[in-house]
This record gives sequence, structure tokens and C-alpha cells, in this order.
Amino acid sequence: YNAAQLALESAQAKLLKDTERPVHKLGPLGLCGQQVDALEHWAARKAHYVASVAQAQETAAAAPRACNG
Repeated sequence: YNAAQLALESAQAKLLKDTERPVHKLGPLGLCGQQVDALEHWAARKAHYVASVAQAQETAAAAPRACNG
């Protein structure tokens, strides 16, 4: 989540400096692969992580607690 948040903020900062929207390559190390809009890509990744954490928290809250001892 933190890496996606940092990448999203970096892409937003680049957008403020330039008039063109920043792009990101989906391949290894961002050196090759399909080129996508960086803002949309990292916002989607962040949303995915937030949803995953929320689902894990709901699952943990619904699970019965074990008693130690």
C-alpha cells in the first residue's frame, strides 16, 4: 500500500510540473511493457490494496477468538 501511495503522489507531482499526464510501463522494473496512465494505474492499485485490507479486517473480526490458557 505504501509503495502504491508513494508512486501515486509522485505521479501527481509530475502532473503539476508538466502539462502531459505521467505514464508508467507495466513490465519488469518499469523498463518495458505496456504503457499506461500512471495516475489511473496507481490509484487503481491503491484502491485494490485498501479493499484487500478491509476484507481481511472483516474476516478477522468475524472469526471466533481463541482463548489462551
